[in-house]
Amino acid sequence: MKIPKIIHQIYDNPAGVPDILSDVSESWKKEHPAWNYRLWDHEAIQKFLEDSCPEFIPIYKSFLCNKQRWEFMRYLILYHEGGLYVDMDYECIQPMDSLLETHSCCLALEPAEHAERFGKQELIGNAMLAAIPHHPFFEKIIEQIILSGNGRKQTMTWHDTQNAGIEMINNLYEGYDFKEEITLLPADLVTPLSAREISLLLLNRETPEMEDKVEKAFAVHYFLGQWRLKYASDMV
Repeated sequence: MKIPKIIHQIYDNPAGVPDILSDVSESWKKEHPAWNYRLWDHEAIQKFLEDSCPEFIPIYKSFLCNKQRWEFMRYLILYHEGGLYVDMDYECIQPMDSLLETHSCCLALEPAEHAERFGKQELIGNAMLAAIPHHPFFEKIIEQIILSGNGRKQTMTWHDTQNAGIEMINNLYEGYDFKEEITLLPADLVTPLSAREISLLLLNRETPEMEDKVEKAFAVHYFLGQWRLKYASDMV
């Protein structure tokens, strides 16, 4: 397997990880006992920046909220260390080894409903990312964030920040000359339910079709971020 067997998650809050996220996070350790697991908290992030890329500390500090900082950190961590990054509200259903084993860079596709909202046939998300260390596509992402000041505008809401991040990664992929280096993981395997369907699930209104989708998947994204809850409520 080319991609290092390391699972990365980020949660930088003095109060610690909420129980609901901690429970979901445990699924990655359970399904990957031979992998290393790293939860990046405030101390770990600061040490990484100081030891591996001190030149990015001013940029990191310039972001206005944790959402923006964590988005930047996921790319820096994967570029330097490689492995699999997943958001804290992602649950693992079955081991990812067979899905990743022959690839050097994997990006997860969002459900078709989400792609339609962006006017696209396919939409790449940034809640699940996997790569070998120093993959050139992640170098491009980091360069673009630095050049654009992405997410550091005073007027940006959580929803704006997430949209900006997704638009950036999709625009970079569309303009990338070496797409053969990147594997797009099908939504039905890694993001089987849309935000609308997750909102139904949280209301105990799960359908047999939704159950079938989850049974075939490797992982499920619950879209528990503040922007997602608003987004989902608009679609019910």
